[in-house]
Amino acid sequence: MTMRNQAAPALAVAILASALCAAASAAIKPFPPPSGWDQVQQQAPPGTTMLVWTKDSGPLQQTLTVVDDPNEAYTDAVQRVQKNITANKFKVSANRDQACNGVTGHLFAMAYGPDVGRVAVDRLILPDGTGSEQITYMRPQPEPFADEIKAELNTYCGTTVE
Repeated sequence: MTMRNQAAPALAVAILASALCAAASAAIKPFPPPSGWDQVQQQAPPGTTMLVWTKDSGPLQQTLTVVDDPNEAYTDAVQRVQKNITANKFKVSANRDQACNGVTGHLFAMAYGPDVGRVAVDRLILPDGTGSEQITYMRPQPEPFADEIKAELNTYCGTTVE
């Protein structure tokens, strides 16, 4: 075996280790569970992680869902929501870039449904390697954004999410 052939496996191992470290550092940190909320077990598509928490809010519930989807690219996720907004003519109060966790994501805020039973939805989509992470907070309208969710989101993002 020549010196060159001996170096090739070592180089391949070093490149693989470097790639694995880069992939691990690109992964988004886990979202902390909101204090006082109940975790709900949900079936997630294969390869996808889904965490769901709920809190009673009168006759309706507030829901926080965090989906880490390695199969849906960030740009595809943003385009899917944009298309849904357009197709359903949702009234959007936020549709903009949002810094979070050292990356630039996209924030949507909207409401849908009849005047009675209207639901407010805030969705933050973040790039996560080749996939995406989506944090969705739903509550009955006109209920204000829950302080504990706002605090967890701001801590998670390391910046103020408005």
